[in-house]
Amino acid sequence: MGLDASSDRQAMQAANDAPMDPQDWVEVARDADARRARHHLLVLQSVSIPHGVAQLDDGSQALLVRRHQSRAAREQLERYDRENRAWPPREAPFEPLPAGGHAAILYGGLLALVHIFVIEGRQGVDWKAIGRNASELVSQGEWWRVATALTLHSDLAHLAGNIVFGATFGLILSQGVGIGVAWLGILAAGAVGNWFNVALRDAPHSSIGASTAVFGALGMQVAVEWARRGQTRSTALRRWAPVVMGVGLLAWSGMGGITVETSAADRDAILDKVDVGAHLAGFVAGASLGLSAARLDLGRRLSPRAQIALALCVPAILVLAWLRALATLG
Repeated sequence: MGLDASSDRQAMQAANDAPMDPQDWVEVARDADARRARHHLLVLQSVSIPHGVAQLDDGSQALLVRRHQSRAAREQLERYDRENRAWPPREAPFEPLPAGGHAAILYGGLLALVHIFVIEGRQGVDWKAIGRNASELVSQGEWWRVATALTLHSDLAHLAGNIVFGATFGLILSQGVGIGVAWLGILAAGAVGNWFNVALRDAPHSSIGASTAVFGALGMQVAVEWARRGQTRSTALRRWAPVVMGVGLLAWSGMGGITVETSAADRDAILDKVDVGAHLAGFVAGASLGLSAARLDLGRRLSPRAQIALALCVPAILVLAWLRALATLG
């Protein structure tokens, strides 16, 4: 075992002040981790205790100090280890809640059922007319339209896209906040997003589709993951990564795939079909709800029965909204 007494200025000064008698040096710490050994060395340096480092045959390092200062050195090192025992904090493993597959299937089936009613004109009703999100009618008190519009779609492609992405986002979100909080939050984000989308417009506006709720689910997931990583003191890069990816997905799919290379004519055609305002409003509403759910830790605090009860509120609210819409015909 060789002694390196020149590890820092204090050790060098100690070596100059007194002969290097190996019997006068005692070991106060031994570390195989070079990073930890360096931290211990800096602790002694900060309190001006002369020290040296011995490189051992097994690759570890022994921290040495003068015998008469060994007690003070050990106290300082023990204090440092005690105060930094849980640092840096490790991110807790993700523990998914019970899967929400049944709710995702119910979501897809409900949208498909309403679409069948629309294309077949069941009960002789113009379902789009009484259920679309029309700004002038919502402002007159027809509140149910912000919910019924979420179940209406212009064509099969529109329906299929919202079923696939909505079910996927809903299933992922359910793993973090629970099936009830997830799906009720998605419905709430879609309805609030639809309301904001028409309330903030000067000109009359009409929209249909579950896209507002789908982007609400995305916003909720981004907020929940951001909050979860903040609680584990993740690095700034890890914490903001889901936000960057979520906003990027919103910018890409929420704008209908428009890029800087898209021609003006194609851009206008896309924007005629894609309700950018509804997508953005749904995302913001979802992010707000997700942040609240994460801070209240609803996913863990609510029992499975409470989660199921909240999930069942979703079809109940939609049925109530449609019954209210049908009542306007009579």
